[in-house]
Amino acid sequence: MNKRLLDIAELLLNSSDYITVDTIAEELKVSNKTIRNDLVILDEWLLEFNLSLDKKTGSGVIILGNEDIKLKVIRDINDKSNCIYAYSPEDRKRYILSKLFIKNSKFRIRDICNELHVSRATVHKDLVVIQNFLQNFKVTLVRKTNNGVYLEGKEKDIRKAIFELATVNKSYTELKEILFSKSNECKDTPSTKNI
Repeated sequence: MNKRLLDIAELLLNSSDYITVDTIAEELKVSNKTIRNDLVILDEWLLEFNLSLDKKTGSGVIILGNEDIKLKVIRDINDKSNCIYAYSPEDRKRYILSKLFIKNSKFRIRDICNELHVSRATVHKDLVVIQNFLQNFKVTLVRKTNNGVYLEGKEKDIRKAIFELATVNKSYTELKEILFSKSNECKDTPSTKNI
């Protein structure tokens, strides 16, 4: 669940009346289409708690279910929201690069969106910058719709890119923390220079 989904859930759980999609979109400063897409995901998530999303044309949406369960879910959302760290663009790029370097395997953009609590558009923009950075080392960032994101290049070129990332932006200790920290831990990440 990304931050926006948590915000939508909290907004609906705290309301005893139907809320229109327009109202939610305005509150969160996103399009109606985005909210409608999010509501599909939210509906599935709510089923885990025996709650349901009721949609009524002209009235909006409301979460139906046991009030005690709703309160518990609100508490859980507040706990999760407090753990979400707002990564700077540089931190996000470093995180993605670190993931690419350490795994040297494929990952899905959706997973990165969930780990960093950002939109697909944000991750796509970050990947463009990362691709430009990697080209300096003859390393290619490959993005395939059904095959994920991964690196292609000679091992020595990939190592040069890793070295550049380590020496220009961070001390070894800081880099190690980023490489080995889990994304779901509540942890502040130090600010960084531009890649």
